[in-house]
Amino acid sequence: MVSRHLFHRALLTSLLLLLFGCPKPTPVAAPEAESTSLLYADPAEALPGIEAMLGPRPELGDEQLGSTPLTEALDLIWKEIERAREAEDVERAICLFDDWQAVTQNGELTKAEEAAASVVDRLETGQWSCPPEVESPTPYRTSDAYNTIRVFYGTDRVTTDTVLPSERYGNAPRCPATEGDVAIDFTWSEACLEVGSLEVSIPSRHEPGEIETPSIWRLEFKFDPAKHIVVGPLSPVEPDPWMADLRAEIEATDGRQVFVYIHGYYNSFHNAAARTAQIANDLNFDGAATMYTWASAGTPQGYWRDEKQVRAAVPHLAAFLHRVASESGAERVHVIGHSMGNRALAPVLAGLAEEGISLDEVILAAPDIDARVFADEVVPAMTGAARRYTLYTNDSDRALIASRFIHRNRPRAGQTGAIEAAIPGFDTIDASRADTNLLSLGHAYFANKASILTDITEIIRGATPGAERSWLTPWPNLPGSAWIYDVKQ
Repeated sequence: MVSRHLFHRALLTSLLLLLFGCPKPTPVAAPEAESTSLLYADPAEALPGIEAMLGPRPELGDEQLGSTPLTEALDLIWKEIERAREAEDVERAICLFDDWQAVTQNGELTKAEEAAASVVDRLETGQWSCPPEVESPTPYRTSDAYNTIRVFYGTDRVTTDTVLPSERYGNAPRCPATEGDVAIDFTWSEACLEVGSLEVSIPSRHEPGEIETPSIWRLEFKFDPAKHIVVGPLSPVEPDPWMADLRAEIEATDGRQVFVYIHGYYNSFHNAAARTAQIANDLNFDGAATMYTWASAGTPQGYWRDEKQVRAAVPHLAAFLHRVASESGAERVHVIGHSMGNRALAPVLAGLAEEGISLDEVILAAPDIDARVFADEVVPAMTGAARRYTLYTNDSDRALIASRFIHRNRPRAGQTGAIEAAIPGFDTIDASRADTNLLSLGHAYFANKASILTDITEIIRGATPGAERSWLTPWPNLPGSAWIYDVKQ
């Protein structure tokens, strides 16, 4: 029985890997060199000699031992060396060791302290690279080559022990879910929930719907703000100052609004940040861009793990969204839930409805929720939590096809035709015709296609009902407020 279970699990994992492929590069503030090494034809060739080359940590001289700032800085640098060695990242370990030697072999204490402080500063701000680069644009500066989007965030991801901001948040929840139903009482737990903000650069030549990353086919091995979406250094803060900052950001806009994006399965922190900024940019959103990022494993084979970890996010997403809705000063609060992220969002919306808190536009894109449970239990429970709901479906969404297979052929709410009747209070839109990219999984179509982004723009504006959007035609087999996106329009 166990072997059969393992066989099925291996088969499904292979299916997910086939559909999703290998993980895509994660946008980071200061990317390191790609697999093409500048030191070796093949970095793996150096692995047998790496221990001998670096050896144990060198001892400091008497004069250097008397400097506490220098000792603390070298401790941080050596910790990063050890992390690189454990990850068998030869090039990074050697570059860091070169920095170490440049500091420790400096005969003048003051200069050694300055050199060490420079290395630590570059590590902490995400500007360290291997080998060191000539100064280049950073995403938080203004430039004709790119603009920046500020993203506010909340997360229940664990924090790591690295000094690199690009790796601050891991892929596990701070507070794992307990068995049974998850209680929603909107209590903010600082032990489980961290907030902050960051800035993401968007190239001036950005194509709507795209997440531009380096491509080896274009001989691009590093992130360039003029060409790629780059996630900049982040700033975690305490909840009260964070809310004051969010309120000020909203007050400074004419729209006086905020949207909260909740990502789906197979997302890292930085994937989610890049997507949030892309959506805000492409919608030309006049308000504050916010995301809640739960502890997705960030890998295609992590589906089962994600199913458990999205449950852990429910009480913390509830506290986060409740506070944004009630304290941010926004006149309109919108929410965009994608894929498995809707599993955390649905019970939170039900809780908000019970509290009498109503959001403005709530968009459920490709929800990975059992269709029958969605129609019979989820929808009735969250009635009243939003002025309008929009459900996007797709009949060629391969991620949801895989999910349906995993869940014993039970249709998912995000699949076209899975919902057999129009849902009161919902605009249901079949977006199957919008996804024409054969290399796409058809799963992030809501953010990947300029046409659907246009539709979402009209939704956020709140003034144009479905019947007046020329690209939508009535859904003949689903009477009521149901539409088909017509790619010809």
